Amino acid sequence: MKIWRVVAPLMLCVTSVGAHATAVPDQSIKFPEQPIRIVVGFAAGSSIDVVTRLVAQRMAARAGQPVIVENRPGAGGSIAADYVARANPDGYALLAINSGYAIAPAIYKNLTFDPARDLIAVAQMTSMPHVLLSPPKLPANDIRELIALAKADPGKYNLGSAGVGNADHLAGELLESMAGIELVHIPYKGGPQVMTDVVNGNVAVFFSGLPGALPMIQAGKVKALGVGTAQRSWALPDVPAIAETLPGYDVSLWYGLVAPAGTPDKIVDMLSKTVAEVLEEPDTSKTLRQIGVDPAPPGARQFQALIDGEIKRWSDVVREADIKVD
Repeated sequence: MKIWRVVAPLMLCVTSVGAHATAVPDQSIKFPEQPIRIVVGFAAGSSIDVVTRLVAQRMAARAGQPVIVENRPGAGGSIAADYVARANPDGYALLAINSGYAIAPAIYKNLTFDPARDLIAVAQMTSMPHVLLSPPKLPANDIRELIALAKADPGKYNLGSAGVGNADHLAGELLESMAGIELVHIPYKGGPQVMTDVVNGNVAVFFSGLPGALPMIQAGKVKALGVGTAQRSWALPDVPAIAETLPGYDVSLWYGLVAPAGTPDKIVDMLSKTVAEVLEEPDTSKTLRQIGVDPAPPGARQFQALIDGEIKRWSDVVREADIKVD
């Protein structure tokens, strides 16, 4: 069994959110010596779940210990985030996050955790565009035609999402704001449920991550109206970028891992390096690209900078859209 050896000059022990850190004498520790858990705040089968399970499987091969993925969906991922924020800061409990993690502080006024205080970046896993989906029978084939439909019948067409405050919800809010249209938001408990209703024609449009969307697009069960990144995606070269109709629209969906604050730097660095190595494996990279995802292996510091910037960006969008959770 391969053991990651970490020399930690100082360990911080945090037993709950806001608990005082306690210094432990310098010691040499072995990591990991037990299974690592990655908690996903979204339903099994969602795009982030698919990517996390792939990365976890490859991490386990390098760690010599199981890396277990556990789903705790709800509140835009905040239930899972609170759970991990309260875990021991020892590297054995990680949280898989998406862009919605940076949205939560602006949406949920009574969060029981603080992303800036209680959780720290470990590694970004991937980045990808959102793709705006519709049923094949929707009388619009691109963003321009969707805008024309929505303006002709304000409030007639709905926007499905995996929950209030999720990244897909905010991508839709930004689209409405920039296009000057009104869509009726319908929050679901998870992306797979929304996708089912798009296929059935009960949802007009839905911003999905590519891993869940690509097979449905290829099978002709849904239609792709546009991608959220500033440029077209190599995975869907014939689908226009929304920015081609709405200049300046640029929404990327990213996935990554964070850990409880107080996790020793050496362990964070080791985990970050391992994720990077996993993403650099030709087989992993190939598998991710087959589902439309770009590996994104920057280190913990770069990922923390991305999170901090996204928190500011989405707080502005939430304030302008006056989004509130009932």
